[in-house]
Amino acid sequence: MKMAEDRISKMSVCAASAFVIVNRQSETTENNLISLKHKNIHLKESAEMNLVKDALLTDRVALIEEAEKQIQSLRKEVTELEETCDQLGKKISEEEQRANVIEQKLEDTEDNDILKTREKLSELKAGVSTLRSCVRLCLEDDKNPERYNADGDCPSFNGSGEVR
Repeated sequence: MKMAEDRISKMSVCAASAFVIVNRQSETTENNLISLKHKNIHLKESAEMNLVKDALLTDRVALIEEAEKQIQSLRKEVTELEETCDQLGKKISEEEQRANVIEQKLEDTEDNDILKTREKLSELKAGVSTLRSCVRLCLEDDKNPERYNADGDCPSFNGSGEVR
């Protein structure tokens, strides 16, 4: 019986040891489960944050792509506007040249017209001078009636602007 009591005593110690070990394992498991729950919560939060970041990145990528399209469009527009400016510059230059030519022609025409007008004025002055001379002669002839020809014309005027 002593053996049986030793065995019971050893078994009791083993059972107590097993109970302590199981108790410790249970506490460790419970702590690990709590830690695992916290990790899961953090993981979910991280996953949600990653989804938000992914959405933001996707939006930014879309914005960048749209901005690049607008930049390309604006570059094309700038190129077209530069070409238009070049064409307008050429047209302005051509118009300035035409204007200069027209101004020169106008000046030449004005100079020519002034020259012709001066010539006509000189002819008119000569005619007026001749007419005055003729009128003077006619007035003198009124004082002297023998100087008229049979038609009553002034014999000293030949009609070409010259006095005889």
